[in-house]
Amino acid sequence: MVAVEVLTASETTPGKPPPDPAAITEKVTKALGGDPTVYIARYQIREDRGVQSRLLLADPEAKAEYQLVVMAQVDVTKIRQRIGARAPAPAPAPEATQAAASPPQPGTTKLPEGEFSTYDVEIEQITSYKEYAAVREALLGKVGARRAQPVEFSRGRAVLNVESPVSAPDLARALTRALDGQLSVEPVVGSGVAAAGDGRLRLRVRAPAIAPKPLSN
Repeated sequence: MVAVEVLTASETTPGKPPPDPAAITEKVTKALGGDPTVYIARYQIREDRGVQSRLLLADPEAKAEYQLVVMAQVDVTKIRQRIGARAPAPAPAPEATQAAASPPQPGTTKLPEGEFSTYDVEIEQITSYKEYAAVREALLGKVGARRAQPVEFSRGRAVLNVESPVSAPDLARALTRALDGQLSVEPVVGSGVAAAGDGRLRLRVRAPAIAPKPLSN
């Protein structure tokens, strides 16, 4: 349970015995109330099981229920405020003598041989299924991704979970080359796996501009 982990971390003090798990659980249960759905920031449906025999509903008169398997992302800040947990301390700044990491070399897109990076790619401004299919085929084809699994769809937008030999900051450039003029791909300003904070890279697709035909005399 996320709230138990947050409160345990908040009340753990170096050099002292860890907090009592039973007391932590009791405190969390009283603070959060009986409806956990109010702490869900967003969710994804992973499986639709349809109508099944009653398993979770508390109403004894209910003979069946509609079951969905979802992956939920909870609002940790809201939980922390409700249970009165301290915010985590910021990470210490690196020492002045620490050598700075070498910047990526221009044009470098591939990770070391045999290495793959996993992250979500959110594609925006899709105008047709053909454009979505072209991006996914480019990922699995010329880019060399081992996986490009769709996890979310909405109008003009799709999210793919990608296992790619190309690092997230270089993916837009690699995809544009792989699409070979069908579409251009650019990162959304201010986005990226690091900036988004949730392991998601946001990309925008654009159809190539078509030059107007010259007027005939």
